[in-house]
Amino acid sequence: MKTDWILRLVTFCIYLLTALGFSIWLPEQFCKLIGEEGASFNSCKWQIFGFRFVFILLSLPMELLTYAVVYRNATDMIFKIQLRKLSGPSEIEMNGGKK
Repeated sequence: MKTDWILRLVTFCIYLLTALGFSIWLPEQFCKLIGEEGASFNSCKWQIFGFRFVFILLSLPMELLTYAVVYRNATDMIFKIQLRKLSGPSEIEMNGGKK
């Protein structure tokens, strides 16, 4: 479970770096494609960059909530495993899962 959390964190960092990279590169390409020139070209680039940046910021709370849930689940699982080692198997486990 901790591995899952670490992999999610690494992929999130890769996503964030890629998204920011494309937020810088794509606006220029898009504005060239639609034929903007001069001052309107710079305005166009900043508008598209701002839109992408706001989208990234809006997606962050959901991503961080996901990481918190996965981390909490991983620590709960580790706690249960350690508790089972200390206390031994429960009555349900000793009877084969039946009451």
